[in-house]
Amino acid sequence: MAPATEAKPETEVVYGRKAVLALLEHRPGDALRLHFSGSQAGELGRIVGLARRLGLPCQVMEDRGLEKVACSLHHEGVVLVCKPRVFMGPHELSAALASERPCLIVALEEITNPHNIGAIVRSAAFFGVHGLSIVPKSGERPLPPSAVRIAEGGAEQVRIAVIRDLPGWLRLMRAEGFEVIVANPKGGQNAALFPWPSRAILVLGNEAQGVSSAVQKCATKAISIVGSGRVDSLNVSVASGVLFAFWRHSTGHIARPKKGGRAHLGPHPSQFRS
Repeated sequence: MAPATEAKPETEVVYGRKAVLALLEHRPGDALRLHFSGSQAGELGRIVGLARRLGLPCQVMEDRGLEKVACSLHHEGVVLVCKPRVFMGPHELSAALASERPCLIVALEEITNPHNIGAIVRSAAFFGVHGLSIVPKSGERPLPPSAVRIAEGGAEQVRIAVIRDLPGWLRLMRAEGFEVIVANPKGGQNAALFPWPSRAILVLGNEAQGVSSAVQKCATKAISIVGSGRVDSLNVSVASGVLFAFWRHSTGHIARPKKGGRAHLGPHPSQFRS
């Protein structure tokens, strides 16, 4: 008898205003139906208007109903039911980025906290990271709905692949000319002074154990953020934003905007908000 395989869900939900709007703009064919709060209809006019232009069924609901559909209290008045996200595979990601110079791919090794995942995705989109490789822990979703909300639309702006064998993939990418750089709390080169190579994979380890020993063996470089010493380390999502900023400053990389966007080298102060 063949081993049982886990059934894939036929639909998933995206909630949060910026996350829903980004999906409608970038993956309109995946959207199925919209639920929104009648009391917030004025603030949701752009989202509801776009959904209606796309021909989607739109239903007004009370907050309790939205909480039930989203399985979350943090829906921000809008929930989109959609087709499941199709992640890239490891070879698709490397092929899509073959001509990018400079190029930064960030690998998340079994990071489990959705808030951390979402914040990393948001920072990756903000600083122009080219791709994310998510290595989910067994039984965990690579990008849960709460992470998509926290990414504030960034999940539609960055190429995302799911990797099952991270050490094997890293060895293949090294053969293609990528440097593998691990982020360690201590003992690495000063990240603020690090000369980033033109093609790099930055590995961020999980919240408890950090980067695994198997992945450490694949690395060509290790970097650390130098702090005051008053605490041992930064939260992984905070550290990621610091490292992405160092990379962008070092390489002078200007992110290629999506259609209708505008490339820029540095953020306006108003963009530093929660």
